[in-house]
Amino acid sequence: MPILPDAFFNELSYRYTLSVLLVVLALLRTAAHKKGGTLTEAAFTPLEGPLLGLLRLSLSSLSVGIILVYLIYPPLTAWSQLPCPAWLSWGGAVLACLCLLLFWWVNKTLGHNFSATLRIHEHHKLVTTGPYRFVRHPMYTVLFSLLLAFSLLAANWVSFIGGVCLTLLIIIVRTPKEEAMLEAKFGDTYKDYAEKTPRYFPSRFF
Repeated sequence: MPILPDAFFNELSYRYTLSVLLVVLALLRTAAHKKGGTLTEAAFTPLEGPLLGLLRLSLSSLSVGIILVYLIYPPLTAWSQLPCPAWLSWGGAVLACLCLLLFWWVNKTLGHNFSATLRIHEHHKLVTTGPYRFVRHPMYTVLFSLLLAFSLLAANWVSFIGGVCLTLLIIIVRTPKEEAMLEAKFGDTYKDYAEKTPRYFPSRFF
């Protein structure tokens, strides 16, 4: 009976771990949409615009889609695989677990204010508690980190490039639109909050 190489079992363990992490992410995302009442919201709003909305969706689909293909049938993504030491891949798994915990915290803090698109709810409140005490956009921080973690665990450069492009799109185009929207809604209250709180990465924890 032939003995299967260790690499075979490593790949199976990576795929199994990725599958579990993606399922957890999907469940958390669905719960957030339910709480925010946005399960049936449009893919993008007029403020975001069709070009930015479609580009965001395309990059998200590219980054996550190739990982799904890898999970279903790895040979199809062999051309995009990178040599990645086991410690780095498992480091990605640990990072993903931490990100999912933060994702849950962000969604719990947002409550009905959650929306995947740029829009203000009728009873929208400015959230400055929980993770929003430390950064103005913790959801984006979690997104950046999750995409990096998944790319490391899948050892896939296409997923990584898609995540980098999505990150740049959010930083350069989407965030300024979102902050202008919040400033128009909350005025000086948001200005004061923005002056005291970093965008993505905390400068303090207490």
